[in-house]
Amino acid sequence: MKPMTSNTPPGMLLIILSLLTAPAYASGNTDIWHMDLSGARVSFSTRVLGIFDVGGMFERVAGDILLDDTCTAAALTFSIDAASINTQNTDLDRFLRSASLLNTENFPQVTFASRNIVMTDTGPGSITGTLTLNGITREVRFAFLRHDTPQESARAFSTRFEASARISRSEFGITALPVAVSDTININVSVDALPENIRIAAARP
Repeated sequence: MKPMTSNTPPGMLLIILSLLTAPAYASGNTDIWHMDLSGARVSFSTRVLGIFDVGGMFERVAGDILLDDTCTAAALTFSIDAASINTQNTDLDRFLRSASLLNTENFPQVTFASRNIVMTDTGPGSITGTLTLNGITREVRFAFLRHDTPQESARAFSTRFEASARISRSEFGITALPVAVSDTININVSVDALPENIRIAAARP
């Protein structure tokens, strides 16, 4: 894992500097911060009949990104309520929740835990870890990007993190409609770094 250099975005520096005034920092221990992912947006898409894309999102997500005291991501975990899938089509949502696809009654959670995170100052980084879907666990690699957007003032500087991956649904035992629906599922996760969502973690990862 490559630590960020002095090019760390001003928005994240402001967040860390504001947190350094917290009493817990005076303990002398190496501090670990966590960013709440409850506001993360997890979306997906796949090709149908080889012609058009169908996609949606999951409305209930929990998890966090652990950041060390150099503002480097140390670990990422998230859990998705599979039944919270929303494609804006009630019938399609019901079918996606069925035993033929997500099987949400027997496997209500989709989870991810990172094993290795590589962050760079230029270009995409990567997050490798284990994804558990439909009761099956496989290693998945996400491409990881950081977008910094200056606002009217430095303190309003915002940072968005985005991660994307492509998985094979058949590798997770989801094999329904093999002709009509592509085997490839695109997954995208995005979250905004907001000061109110960053706290000192209770323990090191």
